[in-house]
Amino acid sequence: GMGQFNELGLTHKCRVAVMLAYPIMLEDDDGSVLVTSPDFPELTTFGEDRDEAVARAADALEEAIAARIHDGNDIPQPSPGNVFASLPTLTVVKVRRYQAPTQPAITIIPQSHKSQFRQPLRHSPRLYH
Repeated sequence: GMGQFNELGLTHKCRVAVMLAYPIMLEDDDGSVLVTSPDFPELTTFGEDRDEAVARAADALEEAIAARIHDGNDIPQPSPGNVFASLPTLTVVKVRRYQAPTQPAITIIPQSHKSQFRQPLRHSPRLYH
């Protein structure tokens, strides 16, 4: 649930909604910087220096998350870390929606309509078999 995000010190709901960052590991690799992520084993990218590596990590993170959403796989909560790649606000909104899908239709359907939706089930016991 949303409780986990309070550990990050983000007490305001509006902040929680638009901030999400995952730790990344940066390693020197023959003059370039290799990026990996403890939370996304499939993520690997490079940069010519640290700044470029962090920027590329954010892009790679977005792609990894998009792929997981597309495939129906879990998106983990961020691990602790020292260096973080932040996600764009729109991606965060998609992640939140994916992690805790809301069903607004249920709240806006008037009571009279709800009973109509249930009726076909009552009259078709074969649906339960």
